[in-house]
Amino acid sequence: MWPISILFIVLVIFIGVRTARARARKIKASVGELAAALGFEVLQGREAVRRMIPEASAPRAMQDYEKLPGPLRRLLEAAVGTFCIAGRVDGVAVVIFTVSRGGGKSQTTYTVVRADYPTPLPIDVRIAHEGTLTRLGKALFGLSDVEIGDPEFDRAVRIKAKEADAGRAKVLLGSTNTRAAILRMLAVSESAFATQTYAQWERQGRRFDVAEMRTVIGALVPVARALCKS
Repeated sequence: MWPISILFIVLVIFIGVRTARARARKIKASVGELAAALGFEVLQGREAVRRMIPEASAPRAMQDYEKLPGPLRRLLEAAVGTFCIAGRVDGVAVVIFTVSRGGGKSQTTYTVVRADYPTPLPIDVRIAHEGTLTRLGKALFGLSDVEIGDPEFDRAVRIKAKEADAGRAKVLLGSTNTRAAILRMLAVSESAFATQTYAQWERQGRRFDVAEMRTVIGALVPVARALCKS
């Protein structure tokens, strides 16, 4: 007869494995339902890894990825394959996936929605919400960003770019429609932002709400389209 302590440990492990598998099945079902509702597809393995990389960076990144040892590639593919869905909206490539940050008990999962540009913007830029702390820092410590000359936009949005690129950033955001699309994106979530290669939103937890995802995608895609036309 096994000691009671050993039997208890075995029972705990058994329950843990069953719970983890049931949770994985539930997540997989929710992912499939979300993808079907959006008209997207669920990606797995190598293709999931590739689509989690912004389109403009994918060719070079995948070359480096193929150089990784086989066991490491398979481990990475198994980790990301459970939640990565992708599709196109108005000609823009959109991907939804989860990332985990931190370690141990402090590890947190985030759902990411990203709209990729077909080609990178001509300048390295980050367009995001300008909060109270940023405005205070600008006032007290001389932090600077690119000012467009549109009071409403400049008050709500921080544009980070190299000083040499300030003029090109103003041209990039010179269109009223482009600025309006960015303001709508930030109205959906102040955590959203746009870079040289994509527009992105993220929120803590696994997000499977179809209405929320449609709202987010509907805010990101116009930004991607507007910036690429500028």
